[in-house]
Amino acid sequence: MEELGNGAVHRTCVKCTDPGLYHGLDAKKAVYCKPCFITMVKHKFSSTIGKKRIFKGDASKETLVVYEGDISSGFMLWLIQQGLSVDVHKKLQLQPVVLVLLTQPSEQEVQEFIQQVSSILHILRTDWYFVHISTLLDDQFQPSTSAPSLKALNDWNKLCASFKSNTARQEFERLSRTAVCLRTAKLLGLNKVMLADNADALSKDSLNSLCLGRGSSLGDITGVVDKRHPDVAIIRPLRDVSLMEISTVNEMHDNGNLVIKKNDSTPPLKKAIQPLSEGLIEDLQSNGFKSTITTILSVASKVKALHPGEQKCGFCYTLYPLEEDGSNEFGCCRACSSILNESPDRCTLDRILGILRLC
Repeated sequence: MEELGNGAVHRTCVKCTDPGLYHGLDAKKAVYCKPCFITMVKHKFSSTIGKKRIFKGDASKETLVVYEGDISSGFMLWLIQQGLSVDVHKKLQLQPVVLVLLTQPSEQEVQEFIQQVSSILHILRTDWYFVHISTLLDDQFQPSTSAPSLKALNDWNKLCASFKSNTARQEFERLSRTAVCLRTAKLLGLNKVMLADNADALSKDSLNSLCLGRGSSLGDITGVVDKRHPDVAIIRPLRDVSLMEISTVNEMHDNGNLVIKKNDSTPPLKKAIQPLSEGLIEDLQSNGFKSTITTILSVASKVKALHPGEQKCGFCYTLYPLEEDGSNEFGCCRACSSILNESPDRCTLDRILGILRLC
């Protein structure tokens, strides 16, 4: 530590002798100067991939990188662009194919979003596919590099509105987001999907999953690599990077053009489990328990099912016991069945599950 002229004390960067002005979730543990902070965050990304040896050896390098226009996915695009531009020894061993995942409820909003995305296509010289989440209802769907298919948009909106509770609707949308990414990868002949889920989001997913009866799947839901799907693996390279760290580096490098969803105008859900568990984490963080997020993720990574079962769920791909088959009509695990039963639109749900069984 050094004492400034006015009597204030600042700490020294843990990596060099410069003043440490930046920190992660817990300022008491470590502080960094600007260059070292950026290096630290980049290292979290690269080491997360490296530890799992995802792209080592003869493994396919082609990966479907999911971009949704938010802070985290914009940051992930920037990290990939940075990793591909360095020298050959440190170059990121990845051949990205970008999936722009659209979730807007109207055609006008979809077109406005695509217009904004068109201004950042230069960041990665590769194929960019535009896919709306409603294509889960389209059995003829093929990924497009131009206009997305929206012919199932009205049916999708009606289905989401049919859920009796906000809790079930939000969980259904979360599962559908993953399912459409896996399906698109399979149609493109790719066996890896890279999602921009950060530490904050995954810690919230952990608590939500516990509340919704998915405790046995915590390790898969929040892990760096999720191999529940038989043919496509999900990769989460930002698992150890907090939203605070992402926002700070984005600001340092002026990455605002990569963030389209700057403000979430969606009103907070009422009478739902998700905002309650998210509020609990935020309250703990703000009240001085700075290790809340890392502790949740550390515990979640150790949770595994003692007896995972023999039957694979048709929606989340978790293994579940055969005896559960008699208690649901969807061919899904108990947690997914309880969510799907919240909608009276059985015909549309059967369409989705029928399409996913072919993936």
